[in-house]
Amino acid sequence: MDITKRLRAAILAAALTALILGPSTVQSENKTSGGIAFLTVLLTHDSVQLTGWTITKGTLRQPRTPTDRGNLEYEALSLSGDVVWKGSLSDPLVRRLEYEDPDNPGQLKAKIIKADTARFVVRIPADAVIDRITFYRVERRSEAGEKSAAVRRLLGSVSCPWREVKK
Repeated sequence: MDITKRLRAAILAAALTALILGPSTVQSENKTSGGIAFLTVLLTHDSVQLTGWTITKGTLRQPRTPTDRGNLEYEALSLSGDVVWKGSLSDPLVRRLEYEDPDNPGQLKAKIIKADTARFVVRIPADAVIDRITFYRVERRSEAGEKSAAVRRLLGSVSCPWREVKK
C-alpha cells in the first residue's frame, strides 16, 4: 500500500508540474520562445531587401490556411538549409482597385495597378536557428485542358538580422 500511495503522489506531482510549466515547455520545444519577428521588406520586380525589423513577445502559430495561396512565398531556413517556417502572400506590387462606374451607377469596375516597388511586412518566429529568409515569386501557368503548373523563381535572400546582433 505504501508504494501505491507514493506512486499516486509522484503521478499527481508530475501532472501538476506539467500543468504549471506546460506553456513555457511547449514554447521551448517549438523553439519560438524568442518571440515574433516582424520583418519589413522592400520588393522590386526582381529583388528583395530587408529595410527594418523588430521582435515582440509572443508565440507565432502556423496559419490555418494553406501557404500556397499567394504568388509570393517566403521560407525561413536554418544554417543547414532546413525549412523552419514558411508562408505566402499576394504580390504587393499588384493592387486591384474597385470603384463605381460613373456611367452605370450601382455597377463596379475593377482596375489592376502595378507598382515598381512595394514595402510589406512578414511575421516569422524569432528563432535562434533561423539563418536566412528566402523569397520566391510563384508563377502559375496552365496549358489548355491541364492543371496549372507552379514555377517558383528566387527573388532573393536576406540574412537573419537577430543572428548578426547576437554575434
